[in-house]
Amino acid sequence: MFRKFLLPLIFLAVPCTAIASTVNINLNSGGEYYQSLYGIRDDTVTRGGDLAGMIVTASYVDGTTDTVTFGATWGAWGQANGSGFEISLEWKAFELSVTKSLKSLSLDTRAASAVFDASTSTRLGDDTYGTKVGYAFSVFGDYDPEGVIDVNYSQAFVLAGHERAPDTYTRLSIDFSGLEGGGLSRNLQFRSDLDSLAVSGDLSSVPLPASLLLFASAFGIMRASVARKRTAR
Repeated sequence: MFRKFLLPLIFLAVPCTAIASTVNINLNSGGEYYQSLYGIRDDTVTRGGDLAGMIVTASYVDGTTDTVTFGATWGAWGQANGSGFEISLEWKAFELSVTKSLKSLSLDTRAASAVFDASTSTRLGDDTYGTKVGYAFSVFGDYDPEGVIDVNYSQAFVLAGHERAPDTYTRLSIDFSGLEGGGLSRNLQFRSDLDSLAVSGDLSSVPLPASLLLFASAFGIMRASVARKRTAR
């Protein structure tokens, strides 16, 4: 009897270790940013249908790219389809299906009048006025790919009349090139908090301060001068 049950007992005692991806998140508050006059709507839950107009750009491992527009489908759902991917959202998590290995994915919400809320802080001043506690990108569901996923939030958002807080952005870029095989080759679910604006179309580009523009211009002239000197040699 003892020998008969020894192997099953040993097998059950061996732990199962899951391999999870490493996610690096960068909040890029520099450069051009976008301003709202009327702020975030009271119901901050953004559903897939609310993201109609969002621009989705996919780059594949084979060097091809797709740029498509996210649209409302039925109920709370929204969806976009490319030549090698499909992305959809109801409200809890994005569902990304791939038929070609995906190197990177970019979601630009400016035309959808929504912003990504990447902050989990509850301290006063850390969050954009009108937002609630958000959350940055994370893998969701049963499948977590092996390797590194680099996530970048950019095109920062600011509410007119308020200080810029480091939590809200209008572009989410996901780099899958650090995964095994150089890209995402299986379907994936992921989350990233979104807030819709109170008024559709209420986003305008805010130019860089004149001092920064002057610096950028001077830096460009300096680089051009150095290049001419090298050419002259």
